[in-house]
Amino acid sequence: MSQWLFRAWDTKEKIMINDFLNYAGWEGQKGNNSWNSKRYIIQQWSGLKDNYKKDIYTGDILRFQYNEGIFWQKPRLATGVVVFEEACFILKHKSFHSTSRNGWTFHDIKNKEIIGNIFTLPKWRITLNDE
Repeated sequence: MSQWLFRAWDTKEKIMINDFLNYAGWEGQKGNNSWNSKRYIIQQWSGLKDNYKKDIYTGDILRFQYNEGIFWQKPRLATGVVVFEEACFILKHKSFHSTSRNGWTFHDIKNKEIIGNIFTLPKWRITLNDE
């Protein structure tokens, strides 16, 4: 059985709300179509965890290692933001604008670590808006 988990950034209070679907403030606003509200920026859980067992959501910024496809080369270190694009979760670098080898799928990477999200590291915010 799959789990659907969501968290949300409250743009008014400037806080992250974990387990957003059970959030009391959300419950009171269901009839007001809060999904489309500009107050909450909703982020979906990818179903994956980082090396420290932390849930990975869209909007998270990860530091990770990847290989250029040549198995004997030393893995490279990179940083990217998690986005949901073309029906899958991928990691994009802030300068990338498409998935044509301008991002990494999760099976391409190893040693992933969440280092923040687009709200705690604002220079990454533009990447998620480009989806």
